Amino acid sequence: MRKFNLILYVIPILLLVFAIPLHAEEIGKDVKVTYLGHAAFKIVSPKGVVIYIDPFLGGNPKTPPEMKTVEKADLILVTHGHGDHVGDTLAIAEKTNAKIVVIPELGRYLTQKGAKNVVNMNREGLIFFKVLR
Repeated sequence: MRKFNLILYVIPILLLVFAIPLHAEEIGKDVKVTYLGHAAFKIVSPKGVVIYIDPFLGGNPKTPPEMKTVEKADLILVTHGHGDHVGDTLAIAEKTNAKIVVIPELGRYLTQKGAKNVVNMNREGLIFFKVLR
């Protein structure tokens, strides 16, 4: 009986272990990630969803000149309120109507500065965006 119970536990674990590498090949497939200098990144999903992380572009000497102008953004993620991370968030959001995801304190500040689509989030929890599905 003990052997049977052991097999019942081992088989699902083995299936998981061997299935993860196969599934991992598909995760991120066709996602384009561009490093824009300092802490700034642009991510484009296979469906064309554009996400900026810490969009410090205009004043960033490491950002290529052709990447300093943003035409499309669906989501902007800002890690914290330092100027070299907030960067061009307000200008990009105003131009593209992108949602801005930030900690609540920074969200209040950006809202006071005129941001309209601010989503406040702390370290925990989940937020689902239709644009990513």
